[in-house]
Amino acid sequence: YCNPTTKFFQYLEAINMNNLNNINNNPDLHKKGTIIIVNGRSIETFEKKLTFEQIVQLAFNEYTPSESTVYTVTYSKNEHDKGMLTEGDVITVRKELVFNVTKTSRS
Repeated sequence: YCNPTTKFFQYLEAINMNNLNNINNNPDLHKKGTIIIVNGRSIETFEKKLTFEQIVQLAFNEYTPSESTVYTVTYSKNEHDKGMLTEGDVITVRKELVFNVTKTSRS
């Protein structure tokens, strides 16, 4: 005779061990992103490289190129590592890279 309560807890333990094995064997759950700063907000990204367009989207939740709108993206890591990106540019993501993005309408 096997106590139903004991059987139930053995079942739960088997489920938990199976879930634990699935979690430990899933490499995506162990990935750590890189924290960057976009217009003063901390953002975790899993990308190794970001385009000008992606950075604008992070700043404004959209990127709509037009004749009447100009986007400016500057970046800095420290005093010696800073610059500007233009459309089509790609930058390698590094920890605590700071982006300032502005949107200007031409009249």
